[in-house]
Amino acid sequence: SASRPMTKGVPHFDKDVARRAAGAIYSICAAFLFSVQGGAVSYASDQGMSLPQVTFLVGVVRVIVATFVISPKAEWRKGVFCGGHDWSFVLLIVAREVVGASALLLMFGAYARLPLGSAVSLVFTAPIWTTIFAFLWLRGAPSRTK
Repeated sequence: SASRPMTKGVPHFDKDVARRAAGAIYSICAAFLFSVQGGAVSYASDQGMSLPQVTFLVGVVRVIVATFVISPKAEWRKGVFCGGHDWSFVLLIVAREVVGASALLLMFGAYARLPLGSAVSLVFTAPIWTTIFAFLWLRGAPSRTK
């Protein structure tokens, strides 16, 4: 039979199952935190904060959280700017961040001006629009991946 080995009455611990379970827990936590963020943005805009102020505040919170999550695990390279990449790569990253900040402003604008359920539904259509624009602009045909 194809049963799992047992060690002194304790079933074998499958690391792959634990990794998938951790992924599911992280996904649930992320969904919860995104919903809290949407509610906080809606509340802050109801209290009179402008969208750039809300976006800046959310960015500051994200940087603080990312610093505490990433810094213990990061291997910092001293004296290396952008991992040693050339300026064209750096400009591409800056352009990506400008587009990302614009998307964040638009997303927070939706949270502030639309009912929360409609705003969340609108925000989660982003993968559909990304696929359409990739097909039209980059001529990239959608494909199935495993």
